[in-house]
Amino acid sequence: MAVPVEAMRSSDEAALHALNNALERWPDDYRLWFLRGAVHAGSQHYEAARSDFDASQQLTPDFPIAGFMLDFLHLTHGHVDRAVEAWRPLDALPANDTLRVLKTGLLNLVDDRFALAGEQLRAGIASNTKYPLINRYIVDVLQHVESIVGAAPASHAPSEKTGVLLEIDPAYSAPR
Repeated sequence: MAVPVEAMRSSDEAALHALNNALERWPDDYRLWFLRGAVHAGSQHYEAARSDFDASQQLTPDFPIAGFMLDFLHLTHGHVDRAVEAWRPLDALPANDTLRVLKTGLLNLVDDRFALAGEQLRAGIASNTKYPLINRYIVDVLQHVESIVGAAPASHAPSEKTGVLLEIDPAYSAPR
């Protein structure tokens, strides 16, 4: 596992090469599928990312971050109903669990409850010690929504279950 993780610190190509090699040896390692999905998502290869996150989730349903990221992609690409349905297992997590809080905030955002969504997303980020790398995606969502709502709150049209999330593409976020 050290080689793929180290390769992720260099280029996406190097990371994919290392992850593909590792997956040839350990095709049932859900972590490798998840990491490759993350690289694909960061490279804007969303279908490949979805496939890898789904494979990770299928290998072990007890790895909720894979499902969260899969459904985050669904949500930010206009597939709200898919995300809502697929995120249902997160409801079994404790009410203060980071992923459950973030999911709830994102769904409130879809329903145009911006103030509540902002509070929940900030709380999720603040409590997130287990999956810190996803914070950047949530921060991007918050910044994008705040720029839209702050610019023209009176002219903002209701989301109709797609909302401003359609305009958000985590891969276009500022370099970190």
